[in-house]
Amino acid sequence: MWKTQKNPEQADILGLPSVLITGRTGAGKEFLFNNLYTRLNELYAERHPGCSLPLKKSNIAAYSGELTYSELFGHKRGAFTGAHVDRRGIFEEADGGVVFLDEIGDADPKTQVQLLRFLDSGEFVRLGENTTRHAQVLLVAGTNRDLRQLIAEGRFREDLYHRLSELIIQVPSLNERREDIPDLAVHFLGRLAQVYRPEEVAAGHNPVLNQEAKQVLSQHHYTGNMRELRSILLRAMLYSDGRIGGADIEQAIVQQVEVSPAFAEKPSFEQLNQQAAASISQRIMAGQGDFWSEVYRPYSNKELTREGVIEVIEQMRRRGATSMPKLARVLAACDPDVETKQFYRFKNFLYKTVKI
Repeated sequence: MWKTQKNPEQADILGLPSVLITGRTGAGKEFLFNNLYTRLNELYAERHPGCSLPLKKSNIAAYSGELTYSELFGHKRGAFTGAHVDRRGIFEEADGGVVFLDEIGDADPKTQVQLLRFLDSGEFVRLGENTTRHAQVLLVAGTNRDLRQLIAEGRFREDLYHRLSELIIQVPSLNERREDIPDLAVHFLGRLAQVYRPEEVAAGHNPVLNQEAKQVLSQHHYTGNMRELRSILLRAMLYSDGRIGGADIEQAIVQQVEVSPAFAEKPSFEQLNQQAAASISQRIMAGQGDFWSEVYRPYSNKELTREGVIEVIEQMRRRGATSMPKLARVLAACDPDVETKQFYRFKNFLYKTVKI
């Protein structure tokens, strides 16, 4: 539709809207993009039967300096050492299609300038030549960094940020969307089975997660997000007969943290707090303890740090406990509507003792 505009000058001025996908490492930014592209490709195929929407992907963090510029915009032969032939960049190759740039926060200053120019006008110049070229793509960028913070530090252009963030999709971590974990696990398990057990899948013997397995996965605290979920499922699948239960998932999680002392790195203070808080949260959620036995008493006996208490609260907030009454209920401290004195004691501990 872009190329058939009756007024191409107006199209150049307006430009295609850019999409910025944000989220922590492994949260599933590229996974989300792949689904977005699939839908766009379906729409494209409706207008162009038998054709696919052009697609290019690149990770900015994998390149530096002139190589980054060459990857995006191309180069002329002899532009730098190793440039033996003319090369088209991914924007030129994906003309009329979609480009996904991951780790956009790692783009160097020169690349940022040229990227802004390209987004505004569709114009670019290959490295080592003076000819202005033109292409139009839908740019989807991903980042796990706080671009606003990079702007404040003078490491990222604010005008480029505004051009990239016309449409923003924030991907929460797995710990912030536990209700999605069972469906994601079923999806990943199906994909893994196609790769590692194709003969069984062809015979109709697909691996299956029972309800207990899904519950264990939903309660686990993830530090590696989607990648960690995938690795847990892969281990559980390879060491089971295809019927995966809660015990299989628990064993897969144990294997993940059992590292030989000769190679293990000493966990950081923050990691220890996260691990302790995750264990406390899981016991409370499973009904194996309450706030007073799992948080209040260990803190009073100096068995739990202030940072550990704060991490427990933060984990519960990410699960939707965004107010003191909700926190009191989810931590099994009391019923705020009935046990008013106990609720006051709960708040007093967090506000005055822990000083949250």
